[in-house]
Amino acid sequence: MSANPVIIANAVLSTLTDFNLFPSVSAAQAILESRNGESALSRSPNNNFFGFKAGSTWKGETVTFNTQEATGQERAAFRKYSSPLRSFVDRNQLFYRWSRYAQVVSAKTPEDQIAAIGRSGYATDPRYAEKLLNVLKTYNLERLDVIRPTLISAAGLFIMYQLIENQ
Repeated sequence: MSANPVIIANAVLSTLTDFNLFPSVSAAQAILESRNGESALSRSPNNNFFGFKAGSTWKGETVTFNTQEATGQERAAFRKYSSPLRSFVDRNQLFYRWSRYAQVVSAKTPEDQIAAIGRSGYATDPRYAEKLLNVLKTYNLERLDVIRPTLISAAGLFIMYQLIENQ
């Protein structure tokens, strides 16, 4: 099973301006949360790659799905996005918006960022950080952090796509 390069490309593109957030971690979260872009929640017209629920402050469209939480299965309203990229941007804004994610933003390595996400209460799964780290290592996503400054052009995106396809 290989990671969907479109998911990874969107993750990288969305994080180009957010240099405190590692593209590798964004990609790992998208792969884990969306089952490689195959979940009904991540596919169009929902475009929610991170499993974001629609809380009381969400003003956009929603879609309802069953979800498996650490406390059991429940039915929940999830955010619906106009595009996959919007989901990635929302993820980045979440980390900057809330003080409980300060350690996520200040992390110096992808591994530290993943550990900070785990400590922050981002997910109900107590093994979430462990699973993210496994995805990061399985797909060698750290490569995205090394090449991120060069991904400003279409040629840079093409090179990144080729790296992922030829892993």
